[in-house]
Amino acid sequence: MTTQTWYADTDNDSYGDPNTSLVDCAQPAGYVLDNTDCDDNNAAINPGATEACNGSDDNCNGSADEGITIPTWYADTDNDNYGDPNNSIQSCTQPAGYIADNTDCDDTNVAINPAASETCNGADDNCNGSIDEGISIPTWYADTDNDNYGDPNNSTQACTQPAGYIADNTDCDDNNAAVNPGAAEQCNSADDNCNGSIDDGVTTQTWYADTDNDNYGDPNNSLVDCLQPAGYILDNTDCDDNNTAINPGATETCNGADDNCNAMVDEGNVCGVTMNFKVLLEGNYTGSVSMSNTLNANSLLPLTQPYNTTPWNYGGTETVGNWLAIPNAVDWILVEVRDAADNFTVLETQAAIVLTNGTVVSTNGSTGVTFNTLTTGGNYYFAIRHRNHLDIMSSNAVAVPSSLDFTVMANVMSGTGQAVNLGSSVYGMHAGDVNADGIINVHDYNQYLDDLTNLPTINQYRSSDCNLDSTLGTADFNAYQPNASKLGLHQLRY
Repeated sequence: MTTQTWYADTDNDSYGDPNTSLVDCAQPAGYVLDNTDCDDNNAAINPGATEACNGSDDNCNGSADEGITIPTWYADTDNDNYGDPNNSIQSCTQPAGYIADNTDCDDTNVAINPAASETCNGADDNCNGSIDEGISIPTWYADTDNDNYGDPNNSTQACTQPAGYIADNTDCDDNNAAVNPGAAEQCNSADDNCNGSIDDGVTTQTWYADTDNDNYGDPNNSLVDCLQPAGYILDNTDCDDNNTAINPGATETCNGADDNCNAMVDEGNVCGVTMNFKVLLEGNYTGSVSMSNTLNANSLLPLTQPYNTTPWNYGGTETVGNWLAIPNAVDWILVEVRDAADNFTVLETQAAIVLTNGTVVSTNGSTGVTFNTLTTGGNYYFAIRHRNHLDIMSSNAVAVPSSLDFTVMANVMSGTGQAVNLGSSVYGMHAGDVNADGIINVHDYNQYLDDLTNLPTINQYRSSDCNLDSTLGTADFNAYQPNASKLGLHQLRY
């Protein structure tokens, strides 16, 4: 008999299991001739079934889920019903923790998803690709000095207040806690209260430049400030702020300047008192109120005053730079100032020069003799000394400054006894006091004779040259002889 191979059809789907078979001439119960079932335990799986998405080969064609679109599922870690597009799997059935949505932009934060409302937090709360859109983000200002006032020039925008930043922006110096709108204005050249003004409302003073550092300020150079600027003081009484020697505390000196700033120059007799004198010497008188200048013409006058020896012992340092500048000079004389109450007392002495016309000048040739110790308006006696003429004194104490003409007899003490009439009532000093002791006598003759005998006699500057012609001879004796026995004033004798 003919036999056949029969295949088990366990799931009764009319398709047999190729792996379970019997060979028999008759069909066994539960077996069929077909052997194309790929899962004989599932009636829904066989070559006649329709492929379904189930991870199985439903139609037994060797492929699972072929021709089927398999769904993609997205992780919903934060359980906000919005899935993470970056975390997905494909599955025919929804896996636990996965959903079909893929619009969550932060699946670790349940508050962030497309349905959330945007808040100011520096995050994209609603997953629209923009951060904090539609939100007014606060501006915060640095408070570096921690005075609770912020720097308007140092700011940042943030939804939450950053450390070191505040909402205020009214600080004008965020490096100084003492400077802010709540501060009290101080005198410090700063805008302490940030109102745009410096030192407003504080007491100010006017300060004056003290350029020469003499503690007296320049009234024409000032600053107004509540603090003392460097180089400025409160005083404004300096009249020359470039000269430290000139100020109200200075002592006035004779310099043509207002040293003590009292608007007067050289006041208080600082330059001395100038007196004008006229005196004639008998020895070289030529008439017509004139004398010869032979000694000067012969270049015999010494450049330094000659009265620094006995008997005068005058210590003055008067000198003449060039006698050519004073061509009419006759000789040096001494002028003494004497006390009005006691004309034996000498107050001051000056060496001066007498000219051919009798005018007395100073060593620079200017008319008059300046005395440093006299008081303007004061009264003084004046005496004239010469190295070989009898000295004379004023008849009275005269007020200074003034002029004193010794060629007028009334102006000479003891009148004709002390002055000689040179003619026409013009008076001069007696010649012949060779040793200058205030008496004309034999001692003067003896000195004259000794010089004549023992010393050169030509081009000489000697006290024995009584007529001042630079030559020792008879003319000098003739000048001496008429005046022998003349006595000078007791006040003027040595």
